[in-house]
Amino acid sequence: MFETINYKIEKNVATIMLNRPDSGNSLVPESFDELIEAIKKADKDEQVKVIVLTGAGKFFCTGGDIKTFGQLLLNEQPIPYEDVRKTGDLIGSILKNSKPVIAAVNGKAAGAGLGLIMACDFIIMEESAELYTAFIQMAFPGDTGLAYLLQQSIGVHRAKRHMMLNKPINASLGVEYGLVYDVASSENFNNVVNSLTSKLVKSPTIAIGRQKRLFEEMLYPKINETNKIEAEEMHNASKHPEHYEAVQAYLEKREPRF
Repeated sequence: MFETINYKIEKNVATIMLNRPDSGNSLVPESFDELIEAIKKADKDEQVKVIVLTGAGKFFCTGGDIKTFGQLLLNEQPIPYEDVRKTGDLIGSILKNSKPVIAAVNGKAAGAGLGLIMACDFIIMEESAELYTAFIQMAFPGDTGLAYLLQQSIGVHRAKRHMMLNKPINASLGVEYGLVYDVASSENFNNVVNSLTSKLVKSPTIAIGRQKRLFEEMLYPKINETNKIEAEEMHNASKHPEHYEAVQAYLEKREPRF
């Protein structure tokens, strides 16, 4: 049914697994379409009470596919405005979802992958996992509502530190910030995730959905407006020589010269 993700339902839990392990589960345009479809599908399915997002292999999601950026540059094409708007549709499908959504962060997450995590209701991290905003490494301002969601969760100055300097958030810092619900070893990771899903499956699903609506209205009233600005800024940034240099440096495995 899907090409870039796996989708399964077991014991009232819909597990959506990013499934491009050879590319660090990086996101291509099809990934956004498929994730939105799967998340909405789980929302409408009465047998689903909890949604779990995770990644195949050793990464959760390393963000947008840099080879795609390189191909756009080769064709002298900027990132389409509509593609960035779709990243907003993706996080909106989580924030507005009536089911609780767990990010089971089994490895490194970066860029849009971190934006995806920040939209979830619960974050469980493997103890060796790290979170990177990463966009600045590509000379991008950021998308997937990351700046908005991050500052809402950890405060403006902390968010700027991570966005502008790409300072990683490891599991212990995630706990200190109050981002992370729990941390687990790789051996115990699935058990910790299953423990939380079991608690949520036994909870009143409809009431949780109503709570989520309250949180969405209170905390994220400007998320759609922010996504429009993100799309404009990402589109414009993708036309600038700084972005070209960032992508070339990455592909050539050297330090960028800005």
